[in-house]
Amino acid sequence: MFDTKLGGNLLWIYEDRPLDFDNWNIDKDYIHKGTQLKAGSYQLLENNSLFTSFEFVYSFRNSKIKQIVLFYSFSPRIDFKTYVDWHEHQTLLRTEFNTNINSSYARFDIQYGNILRSTSNNTTWEQAEFETVGHKWADLSDLGYGVSLLNDCKYGYKIKDKKVSLTLIKSGIYPDINADQGQHSFVYSLLPHNGDFVDGDVEKNGWELNDQLQLEKYQLIYKAGPLFNFTARYPVAVDAIKLSEDKKGIILRLNEYSGRLTKIAIKVNFACKSKVQLTNLEEKFIKNISIENNVLSIDVEPYKIVTLKFEL
Repeated sequence: MFDTKLGGNLLWIYEDRPLDFDNWNIDKDYIHKGTQLKAGSYQLLENNSLFTSFEFVYSFRNSKIKQIVLFYSFSPRIDFKTYVDWHEHQTLLRTEFNTNINSSYARFDIQYGNILRSTSNNTTWEQAEFETVGHKWADLSDLGYGVSLLNDCKYGYKIKDKKVSLTLIKSGIYPDINADQGQHSFVYSLLPHNGDFVDGDVEKNGWELNDQLQLEKYQLIYKAGPLFNFTARYPVAVDAIKLSEDKKGIILRLNEYSGRLTKIAIKVNFACKSKVQLTNLEEKFIKNISIENNVLSIDVEPYKIVTLKFEL
């Protein structure tokens, strides 16, 4: 899956002086003005039954980068917890992973779905796709296996020539001459997986990185079960379970993100009326759907957002 000779998590520094919109644009010739960073020190931090962690420290001019790399016993995901004290201008910091995956297209997460972009540079359109937006993840897969690069706040990806890379810091000077200066902390993760992004649970892992469970101390007053149980052949994402705007029902909003037509059965675990309302995003009525024995079955088209109102 990975090119062991070229390596992975290579940190690169690039001169970044775009012709226009300094704090936004990246010109495609930046790739010719790069320097690869080498770790000044590294050490084993911890090795236990749950994870093994290493610390790497890098320096560049007036800036320092510390990374804690975690390998888990219960997950193939590798986390790169990154802490940066940054004092550079018009300088890009990127990470790069070299793979052996041959695929004509890479997939990038966007709201309520994902998009494909070419991994080649055969046309001017493909050449213009040297930087692509991705929200929680970007994925490069063939029919057998793949790799995803997840992030918790960095959205500029490049996947070309079997290389998967991500912009970490930009530090332009216009209109803010001090953009990105100072302390940064963020996490990006590498997720190797079998099959495509659906088989590899990439969307689920992206959410687990971005919306982690928090351990809190509390006193149990009432033990409540789930309002809904779901059964579906292909996964769907639940975006909202909330009180309706008119306060007369419960809103369930979900979306299909794998690009496949799927049937989903929704078991309702509370008392509601026998007709469920299909609404738009503004919760305006479209049509009624029958519910039998507290189970609602619906077909969800590829990449469709579905909003249901269960009147109490």
